[in-house]
Amino acid sequence: MRLLALIACTTALAFVAAACSGDDTESGAEWVESFCTLTRAWGEDLEEVASEMSSRSLSLDELGELATAARRATTEYVDGLRSLGPPEDAGDELTVALEDLAAEVEGEADEIEDAVDDAAGLNGVVTAAREIAASVAAMFTALERTLETFASVDDDELRTALEEADGCALGSG
Repeated sequence: MRLLALIACTTALAFVAAACSGDDTESGAEWVESFCTLTRAWGEDLEEVASEMSSRSLSLDELGELATAARRATTEYVDGLRSLGPPEDAGDELTVALEDLAAEVEGEADEIEDAVDDAAGLNGVVTAAREIAASVAAMFTALERTLETFASVDDDELRTALEEADGCALGSG
């Protein structure tokens, strides 16, 4: 269980480190800053959950609390993504990529809750922890796909902002 949580944490750090830093919206650079700030905060929250999972053996109640924390962080992230929306003049590809990301991470948060709800006994805790780690990894895989879409965008201003954003280094993939 600790190994799976550690793997999920490491995966989270790798993708979030490749994704972020930032502030507000409107121009391409401002949008990138907002997206990266939002993504970094979510990644840090999930990293904290993964770290807690890997730090010790957990009871079902403790695992439930961590699942709730992951759900809360993911709900805030999805709400933030949907509020932010795509960058101004974004093509359909970016709009779809953002909505796909929001839907995928929201679906994985549902899977995390289901794993805890279905858990019973010691084996249930171990199984739920494994499923949570898999869901967190799937969330970051969805983020990676979105970042790859952003890196290939046919908008020089936005692509440059993505490549130059402090901590977003998407172009160096």
